[in-house]
Amino acid sequence: MQARKQTSVGMGNCDDLYVEIGTVTEETVEVPVYTYIAMFVLDCCEVYDINIYFVKSNASSQFGIPVKVTEHFKFKYIEFDDLPQNVKDSHFPVIHSVNSLTCIGGLCAVVRWAIKTNPNDSYSNLLGFRNGCLMACSENSIWTKFCEVDMPNSVNLSIDQKSNRKEESVLPSDLLKLEFHLQHPVKTHNILKRKQEFVNKMKSRQNNESHSGEDVFEMSSLKESLEERLEIKKKSFSPPSEYTTDKSCVDIKLPHSYVEGIDFTIADIILLPSVHRLLTELRPWKSEIERNLPLLLNWYRRLLRNKYISKLIDSWKWIKWEDIFIETYRNDIKVPEIQKESLYTRDPLRSKPRMRNRDPAEIINKLTIAGICPYYSAHPFKNNTSLKWETLPRAVHPAGGDLPLSRITRKCHQVESIVTAVLSLAVPGNLIVDFCAGGGHVGILIAYLRPSCKVILIENKESSMDRARARAKELQLRNVFFYQCNMDYFCGRFDIGVCLHACGVATDLVIRQCLSQNASFVCCPCCYGSIKNSHLVQYPRSEKFGECGVSYEEYQLLCHCADRTEVATPKVEEGKYCMSIIDTDRYFHAYENNYDIRLTTLQPPSCTPKSNLLIGVPKSNN
Repeated sequence: MQARKQTSVGMGNCDDLYVEIGTVTEETVEVPVYTYIAMFVLDCCEVYDINIYFVKSNASSQFGIPVKVTEHFKFKYIEFDDLPQNVKDSHFPVIHSVNSLTCIGGLCAVVRWAIKTNPNDSYSNLLGFRNGCLMACSENSIWTKFCEVDMPNSVNLSIDQKSNRKEESVLPSDLLKLEFHLQHPVKTHNILKRKQEFVNKMKSRQNNESHSGEDVFEMSSLKESLEERLEIKKKSFSPPSEYTTDKSCVDIKLPHSYVEGIDFTIADIILLPSVHRLLTELRPWKSEIERNLPLLLNWYRRLLRNKYISKLIDSWKWIKWEDIFIETYRNDIKVPEIQKESLYTRDPLRSKPRMRNRDPAEIINKLTIAGICPYYSAHPFKNNTSLKWETLPRAVHPAGGDLPLSRITRKCHQVESIVTAVLSLAVPGNLIVDFCAGGGHVGILIAYLRPSCKVILIENKESSMDRARARAKELQLRNVFFYQCNMDYFCGRFDIGVCLHACGVATDLVIRQCLSQNASFVCCPCCYGSIKNSHLVQYPRSEKFGECGVSYEEYQLLCHCADRTEVATPKVEEGKYCMSIIDTDRYFHAYENNYDIRLTTLQPPSCTPKSNLLIGVPKSNN
């Protein structure tokens, strides 16, 4: 591979990648785990024609990138104080697009962007079916969270434990989770067709005897699956004529060759550096690793033989797990218990316990005895929240955001109730953040009506962000900025946070962000049934609910019932009350954090079944 020498880059008319680094020596550039993974993926996919800024910081830097590797890229060192403000307000790694006033944050989103902008189209298949690999944010996707949050955190934890020799050696639970996931049947789109393609491919290789060592696992899995299918067929009383080509593949078990199934994707590349580092640390417990992680080791060895990966081993100075010499092996590592579930979102073991026929009356009664009941107050604009839509440009109207006609009137009512509540709080110079902004229905309208304020739209869905940018461009707005990322990857200061129908836990993440910045908030929650504990928030939210003895399981039942709010259903009134109870918990959580808080509704409440509106203002602002 021909090395590329350092090229000076500027804040020109292009997209720039910013990553953190630590100490630079003649041999290596010390970097945090996220920088290491991002640069490894870029080198693997030969994404060299982008401008990279190495931001010097005090972040923990436990990885070393050989200096010769960095010469493959166009890069420049930069101090944190010299960064654009939008980049300062983001967690690294981050893409900054000057022309579109956009930042793209998060490891997976940055990697996806780099591959999609790579002129070499041969790497685009790494984005998977319909380019959907790791598209969802870590707040909603188990896979993205595992690749972007869990595994890097496991590496950092392992490094910390190694530095503290008094700590007991423990096999990382995330390696066990990945091992257990690889035991599960493959789940993929159009699985019958994929099974037929795989069988044909393996038969062809078997007949030609030209398969490589990389296919040994696949061939043995195919043989086992075919034998099982023949046994099933022998026991069947169905006439042979009923066995079509497709049916013959129904019982074939596709081998879990890669983490997402039979296809090699960026998920494999992103996970590999973390797994490699952890296995390197665990080499003294060779026999324990081979006994507990056999499928993961197969996957690891397969990747090191992969054409994309093998070319990097020497330049990145990787020593393969088998080649690390250990004088004395040990067997004193602790193997933790993990929940037996795959990393597939629809694993039945992860499903909530059946709550369909359970009655929340006992829980509601417990709260009522403790004096907890919903208390609604008026919208700041009373019942007069309507806007003169006919006087506004089409690009700020919901009709300009590709909504179906049947939804436009209701969307107008929802948007104007939210926007008028924000306008009642905003003053010139405020920075207003529209979280989960979608196509920008709320944020762009606020920016248009309050040109003296700066508005930031945060949305992790690429197609929605594209629509929002197009509308802002049509309106020639210069007070709107875009962040395509998880909301917690934005770390800037702001004065007001707003969200319309942020699903499930997202509403609580918005309120959490606002409380951390002492910012006012206007939030309309949604999708109560998907509320669950996460690595960022736990339920119940308020101390008051906790003091009443409401358990997490009871809270989940209330959340489940809160989604029964569709009109003309038997449980609609019970659903509305449970919905108001959940928002009362949010009410008390904000109140306990020294906020003046109001629970009200969108106007008219009939514009949506999820019409509750929470408006909070820090008491210090009053």
